[in-house]
Amino acid sequence: MSGVAQTNLRNSLPELRTLLSKQKDAANRSHYQIKLSRFYLYNKSGTKQNLDSAYFFALAATENSKNGHGSEGSKESRTVLSEVLLRKGATKAALAQTSGMDGLTIARMLINAGSYFVYKRGEHKGDLDTAFRFLQQAKKIAGSKNALKLVHEAELYLCDLYREGGQREKSDQHFAQLLKDCEATGDDELAAATASRIGDHLPFSSEKIRFYERALMYYKKIGQTEQEIGMEKGIADVNLNLGKLKLAEQQLLSVLKRYQKLGYKNLQFTYDLLSAINQFSGSQKAALSYAISAIEFMELTESDASAGYFYSNLARIYGDLGDTQRSISYFLKAVEWTDPRESDAKLTAVKNLADQLIIQGKIHEVFKVLDSNIPKVEPSELGRMIIAGIRGKCYEALKNNPLAETHFLEMIRWEKKIPGHFFHKAEGFYSIGSFYMHTKSFANARTYFNKIALLPAGTYPLSKIKNVYLSLYQLDSATNRLDSAIVHYKLYKLISDSLLNASANRTISEMALRYQSKQQEKDNQLLRKESILQLGKLQKADLTNKITFAGIAALLLIIGLVYRNYHHRKKANQQLLAQQQIITHKNHSLELLLESQEKLLNEKEWLIKEIHHRIKNNLQVVASLLNSQLNYLDNEEARLAIKDSQNRIQSISLIHQKLFQSEDLNIVDIHAYIHDLVKFLCDTFHVGQRINFLIEVPKISFDITQATPLGLIVNEAITNIIKYAFPNNSPGETHISLSKNPNERYTFRISDNGIGLPQDLDQSKTMGMTLIRGLAEQLGGTAEIVSDKGLSISIEFDLVPTEK
Repeated sequence: MSGVAQTNLRNSLPELRTLLSKQKDAANRSHYQIKLSRFYLYNKSGTKQNLDSAYFFALAATENSKNGHGSEGSKESRTVLSEVLLRKGATKAALAQTSGMDGLTIARMLINAGSYFVYKRGEHKGDLDTAFRFLQQAKKIAGSKNALKLVHEAELYLCDLYREGGQREKSDQHFAQLLKDCEATGDDELAAATASRIGDHLPFSSEKIRFYERALMYYKKIGQTEQEIGMEKGIADVNLNLGKLKLAEQQLLSVLKRYQKLGYKNLQFTYDLLSAINQFSGSQKAALSYAISAIEFMELTESDASAGYFYSNLARIYGDLGDTQRSISYFLKAVEWTDPRESDAKLTAVKNLADQLIIQGKIHEVFKVLDSNIPKVEPSELGRMIIAGIRGKCYEALKNNPLAETHFLEMIRWEKKIPGHFFHKAEGFYSIGSFYMHTKSFANARTYFNKIALLPAGTYPLSKIKNVYLSLYQLDSATNRLDSAIVHYKLYKLISDSLLNASANRTISEMALRYQSKQQEKDNQLLRKESILQLGKLQKADLTNKITFAGIAALLLIIGLVYRNYHHRKKANQQLLAQQQIITHKNHSLELLLESQEKLLNEKEWLIKEIHHRIKNNLQVVASLLNSQLNYLDNEEARLAIKDSQNRIQSISLIHQKLFQSEDLNIVDIHAYIHDLVKFLCDTFHVGQRINFLIEVPKISFDITQATPLGLIVNEAITNIIKYAFPNNSPGETHISLSKNPNERYTFRISDNGIGLPQDLDQSKTMGMTLIRGLAEQLGGTAEIVSDKGLSISIEFDLVPTEK
């Protein structure tokens, strides 16, 4: 819909300029001038310079199409000109564009004017009254022309108008009725837009996804691929905020692939979301890579309307990596580039900047940032929560604990009024929890840290969750809760170990260095361009002076100026040359460093492969020695024990064989591994077709630390089943499964339909059962063993994340 703010995804700004320069026909020139005008209007920040550019191209398009008065090109150019004039605050001039237009074009312009006043910053009653008047006029004109689509579009903005005016119930009723009307009349495009807008107003939830999916269905039906992919991205964003990180990542990678297939250039929003997902999951290397890509695509397309978000994301990653100075630098950019009309985003950037300044002890600078930015925004309930939290941290840093607590408690009062927003809630809980911990109010501190632990998984970054468990461990230690302290310390270590290792940190440093080198080169290019422009200005000034001033005195003055400028220019050129030599040297050093790092990584990979190979060979030697020992044993019980040990060794050896053959040297494909292990055991005991093994294990990567105990459990359980479950060579069935539970944990189960355990058997005294329970603890779970119409062993555990 042309009445809705658009984002040109197919072309970058330089491409549109190039395409315009190649057009000879007036109609074609008008077409690309309209595209350029809308790009400046909706893809660029709302500065006066950008609005002037939008106006320039809209006016040029109108001039090119004026010979075809009444044509579609003329209507579109006049319509976009009216949109630009509205944004520039020239309402009368915008409405004057309706002169001589047909009824439907007038209705379209009135809808544009109405939508502008609906969303105009401030939500003043006068603006909403103006919007209502324009939208009602548009409905009346469209209705008289039987233009049902325009009637529905005007009604869509009226629904939003009621919500902006605080009439939420009336807005919901109108939205529901509009959706029914669109569906009843077959207006699929407006049905999709309405379902999407309803979803926009809902908090992050399954209901929000339901409306987005409904919109997606209609866009797919009418073949609007760009809008369809946009809804897929919206659904992924909701899943990200609900903590469903894996699902959100899969959806976004699909979105990225589809955009790339269509040849779209504005991919920065998708990369930004992918970066956020990896921040939350603790993959800082991928997070940094995606964040840099988002900014690079923003710069490539020159689409900077959302630059504040991208700079803020990059700054947050640098903060997590401990690079406070670089983090502050990008947060300053984020605050500068974020539109005050987006108050929550603006205040979030201010909050993130404040956190880094407080780390450096620059409390008074934080107050300056607050004083310069708060008057520019109209904070929501979330915004007021953020402001109170910033003030609380400042007074805590100044050791004014009573005032700090007052602001923190105000922050919590606002927190209770905002649905969803799990990340901001967690940030608030962490701030007040840390405050109470420092002031030794341990019970209060534990309350707020536990609140974070109870939030949905994936809604708070692992790097921060790690600190929550460390704080809980410290609280437990201080209050002599030793059992709880051990649990929390284990959780802290588990997350710490799963985060970046030293090698990844080096990779991140190299990535950041490459990005900074690119930025430095861009700055240098800009300096060179500015030098050329400055030289041109100086030459023009010299020419003007020669013409203006006469006489020998003026001539001498000009000669003096020329000499001085020549001296300065020569000095500037020398500085530029020296800087270029420094950059060339740094680039050469960087190339050598990268070559060295790559060589070290290859050597490390080769060494790890060799270690796995040698471990496998050594285990085979041990198995062979045990086999030799069998020849000297007459005791059948001892022989069986030796054979069991051989099988256990083989299960471990098989893991190292797969690691040696794999590209990823620390993970095992558990699907292939279990199949191979079961086959080995069946061959060893000559099972044949007597026992039917049903294996339902998905292709999941296991870390070696979990693959080893799981393999030993399988070995132990299958060995006992083959030996004891089906006496007298009777046939039977064994089921092996691995499944993910709704609570994000995994359940591994082995069950058979054999005779089960003897009723008088004490499980605690059997080596096999004791071994299985011990291995289940190594796996991170507990074993539940049930003997009823067969034997069932089930273990519920958390999957340790793997780094690829």
